[in-house]
Amino acid sequence: MKNAHQPHVWWGYHRQHGWVVFDRSWPGNKYGRDGMIALVQCADWRVFEDSYRAWQEAILGQSSDYQYAPEYIERLPTYDERRLAENHLRHLQQEYERRHDTLRKQLTEQRRVRFLRELGIKADPPLRRVPRVPRTATCWRCSRDLDNAVDPECGQCEWIVCPNCGACGCGYGYSGYRAFGNWEL
Repeated sequence: MKNAHQPHVWWGYHRQHGWVVFDRSWPGNKYGRDGMIALVQCADWRVFEDSYRAWQEAILGQSSDYQYAPEYIERLPTYDERRLAENHLRHLQQEYERRHDTLRKQLTEQRRVRFLRELGIKADPPLRRVPRVPRTATCWRCSRDLDNAVDPECGQCEWIVCPNCGACGCGYGYSGYRAFGNWEL
């Protein structure tokens, strides 16, 4: 059941969200931290965020919210239920590979909207999916390297949107900036 070709991907079952994916290759998910991590709810392929601590506590057996997929399957009461769950999980893993890039962009858009909302800026128009000219940059807010071949551009300011913190040029220049902190106009 181990997904050898995607060692950075953790598959599990959550008592509220059902089958979930935690992809450590996504921005913000790469290293253990005390903040929020992005996961995918496979029932509707929706990206949601939860605290790293909640996920880690479940992994360490201190909570039952998240269960590692093989352990969840092994605990199912009948052989037929286990085989059905294994087949369903294989299907979800294939579907995740197909949807990976779209889901990653969904996460970037969610973070961009939250970032702009914190500044009181309306997040319209949406992200631009196709870059005009190949560019690389560094996020002014969190210093992450950006590349518009991978990271989408903002439809408002045309800057590359940081998939880690959601920043784009729309918030650049606000006084009182503190990294991931409060903003003042």
